[in-house]
Amino acid sequence: MEAGDDLPTALREAAYVAVGFALIGVQRAQVRRRELARQLPDLEQHLPTGVREAIDIVRTALKG
Repeated sequence: MEAGDDLPTALREAAYVAVGFALIGVQRAQVRRRELARQLPDLEQHLPTGVREAIDIVRTALKG
């Protein structure tokens, strides 16, 4: 292998690593979102009415 062949290979491998880290980050964000979604109903019980109404508005906006 020549010295010039190493650079494209290294760049390609670096790109694969970057994509892998990005996928892991997306998966972690999805897991955290699901955890928060499970906790939200429990937390809602302790919130004032105005905050609960705001949460309902946000939920409606996200679904629609």
